[in-house]
Amino acid sequence: MHFRTCSPTCLGAKLAFGKRHHHPGELFGNKNISTLGKGNENRQINLFCRPRLPPLRGHGERNILHQNLRTFHARAGKVGNLRRHLDGVGVAALRRVEPRQLAKMGRDRHRRASGTLHLQGVLVATRKRQRRCREAHHKYCLRQALRLLKVPCTPIRRCAPSLGRGFMPAECSPTEGFMTDHAPSPSDRSPAGSIPTDRSVGPAAPLRVLVAAPRGFCAGVERAIQIVELALRKHGAPVFVRHEIVHNRFVVDSLKAKGAVFVKELDEVPDGAPVIFSAHGVPKAIPARAEARGLDWLDATCPLVSKVHRQAERMVEQGRHIMFVGHAGHPEVIGTFGQVPDGAMTLIETVGDAETVVSPSQTLGFLTQTTLSVDDTADIVAILQRRFPTILGPKGEDICYATSNRQTAVKAIATQCQLVLVIGAENSSNSQRLREVAAREGARAHLIQRASFIDWRWFEGVTTLGLTAGASAPEVLVQEVLDALKERYDVAIEEVTTATEEVVFKLPRALASL
Repeated sequence: MHFRTCSPTCLGAKLAFGKRHHHPGELFGNKNISTLGKGNENRQINLFCRPRLPPLRGHGERNILHQNLRTFHARAGKVGNLRRHLDGVGVAALRRVEPRQLAKMGRDRHRRASGTLHLQGVLVATRKRQRRCREAHHKYCLRQALRLLKVPCTPIRRCAPSLGRGFMPAECSPTEGFMTDHAPSPSDRSPAGSIPTDRSVGPAAPLRVLVAAPRGFCAGVERAIQIVELALRKHGAPVFVRHEIVHNRFVVDSLKAKGAVFVKELDEVPDGAPVIFSAHGVPKAIPARAEARGLDWLDATCPLVSKVHRQAERMVEQGRHIMFVGHAGHPEVIGTFGQVPDGAMTLIETVGDAETVVSPSQTLGFLTQTTLSVDDTADIVAILQRRFPTILGPKGEDICYATSNRQTAVKAIATQCQLVLVIGAENSSNSQRLREVAAREGARAHLIQRASFIDWRWFEGVTTLGLTAGASAPEVLVQEVLDALKERYDVAIEEVTTATEEVVFKLPRALASL
């Protein structure tokens, strides 16, 4: 792999003079930097501003990661123009462009690679194009060098147009950093743009981590995932799933890799193919359409959601109008409204809605979504019962045991933490509620999908961290976050248990024997 420095006419680059080393780990310390040029003086060309080119003669440059440097091509386009040249022994000089050299410049301009140099313990890289080197190979080499050097990185916000977006050592100013065009992909970057890297060399700061229990998968989510996996074993790939089986991208991608195909509507499912309905429940019309088309369908709706469906049907049969507490647009709410005739339910989202809703009937009942905040729902229900004293509630609590238990566990740790991280998806209702509960208890709270979404600036001044996961987040993501913390801190983990869950739901009959 060839490394070259960039053209001196490119803004945003920095050419550093340094001694060649055989291993990046040897690059720490000023003792490894040779004195070059006249007067034993380290000389640099800083090009973040419009450069004034210094004299070239007498300046030697050596490549750190390769034996020698190649020719610097100027932007000259005519024979006779001067260009900078660095020969095999590392001597820079001005030479005129000859006809044969101009032709060679045209061939070589697409073959320039990134140069990796070092100046006083700081890795400096500059961008140049090279057709032969794949992006993944560049990215791998640069990350390996950073990992060996233990240099923490932050993104560069302002780069030269020719260099694009990059990243640099955290302890450097933009004029001393290193650049590359291989920025992390959006899926690997945190919301604030930070890049997860190894922590800097030195003693790790202590960090106390309180891990809430219970956390992660509930029985309904485990059942839904198991239904998809068993359907794949029974029918083979592909097995179609209407909507996300649970609200977690990691789980969905894992099932996709096994052969599951996720669709938005039944129209996308071929005739005769097996199809599964998500854990959030579906309106009655969906299974009826599947039957009419002859689809082999399975219902992965959580049994606790199905219980709310049955209660809604019974209340409507009794002639009651239902005040349903939930969030508009959530699949569970859509599925529950689809169990009863149009106009039989009114959606209540906030305390303000409960105060202003007009009852279309004297005979009322109320039901709630299973993944709501326990405290917020209690406030809304109290208002409904005050305004409509005869309103009938459900038999037992509609909010599921897993939602209640996870919120109780977060309350137990949030008061002891400066920061709480909740692992879950943005569209996961129960995960969002966990974040809100932690914030209500006085902690700074953030919802992350996985470790790569952490912004390490959140940890300034943090000595105690709380960690939990929504009901649709697997335990492997919790461990991933803990591993990332251990790379940067001296972590002391404590698990805070507020309840023990032993709930297991039965599988559909069609899969029970598998």
